[in-house]
Amino acid sequence: MCPLRKAEKRLNDCAEFWKQAEESYQVPIAFVRNTQATIQGLRSVTFVLQNAKRQIQGFEAWYAPWQEKMREDCVLRWLVDTRNKIEKVGDIEPASKLHLTFCKGWLADKDDEIDVPASYTAERAADLFAKLIGPSSKAEDALIRFRREWRHPELPDSELLDALVYCYGFMQKVLLDGHRCVEDSIRKECPFYQAATRANERLPLYMQDRSSSGSAWYRLKDRTITSFGLTSRPMDAKTASRAAKERYGQSFEGLPKRETKATLLERCEDLMRMGQHMLRTDGGLVTFFFIEGEDFFIPVGCQPRDRADKHIIVREVADFVLLHRPDRVTCISEMWVAKLDQNEPGVHAVDYPDRREGIAVAGLSRTGERVSLNCEFTRTNSDIEFGEIQNWGDTADNWLEPIRKAFSKINKN
Repeated sequence: MCPLRKAEKRLNDCAEFWKQAEESYQVPIAFVRNTQATIQGLRSVTFVLQNAKRQIQGFEAWYAPWQEKMREDCVLRWLVDTRNKIEKVGDIEPASKLHLTFCKGWLADKDDEIDVPASYTAERAADLFAKLIGPSSKAEDALIRFRREWRHPELPDSELLDALVYCYGFMQKVLLDGHRCVEDSIRKECPFYQAATRANERLPLYMQDRSSSGSAWYRLKDRTITSFGLTSRPMDAKTASRAAKERYGQSFEGLPKRETKATLLERCEDLMRMGQHMLRTDGGLVTFFFIEGEDFFIPVGCQPRDRADKHIIVREVADFVLLHRPDRVTCISEMWVAKLDQNEPGVHAVDYPDRREGIAVAGLSRTGERVSLNCEFTRTNSDIEFGEIQNWGDTADNWLEPIRKAFSKINKN
């Protein structure tokens, strides 16, 4: 049995404490409680490790350099000092800042922003802000975004959960390195070591992207709070291909394989063909974003209830773009098509009695390239007949404007 097993279990417990802290990010009392448990747990990993030193050959020579690194690291020193204060003095007192942004619509050139006391509830802050912004808040897709951020006064340059992810990753490196001191047969049978040394499994998925944990959204049309988070579920290519073939009769293998070679237009044409096939099979399409970088391909499915939800999701994708700096984003969805009256610019296609159904595929790239494909279709009982695919060139769908702006920010930096 691996002599590091107790330290490994303690570190796994810390991951659960951290997850609970993230889930309670908007609830100060619960967040502080779960954050303290994470701090105490991470600090205790080294205690448990040192208790096992008699079972680890060459422990002192191996562990001494790691101790020195911990002493020299400002974040890890903060972890030790803060844990001691929790044990001897009491609860930590992190600082929370609540920041509100009024998102008028897709094309808003500048968002209005204010800071309010962190003690305010989201509802109280939103009601105050809604009064300040007045009648313009009545647009169907108008939103107020809440962003809360937690920091500790003795570590002012780091967001708290980010600092704890760093500490978690460091402790994980220590334990993984410690397996050099055990026999090969033990290392090969250790679940912790085997799982953590696989590709992309060093950190739990929920630690790899937490761009939305500090955000909540207030829908001004119905005065309700909602939130969306972008997560990815690991699935190997063979499993995904088999599932697609069972459902649709084809695996769509060309979609991910062409991600680095295909042009943006070719990519969108692939999506349109895939969407037509899926629509014939399922009778409907779930909106999907595909976020693609040099070494990642992340599909994000969503089912917005209305324009307000759609606005939230697009802005979350834009935040994801800023965080991960992908090469391009493509999207496929159903749409309503109508000949709009130029005298009624505020009326959407869905509100016209002669509206028609269609598939929309759009693409935006980091280099500024844009693609927009559309294909109308008609339903006769269970049969679907598609019209010609129309290429609207490099016109940008206005609802994707937040994503285009995100790419622009990346290029400026």
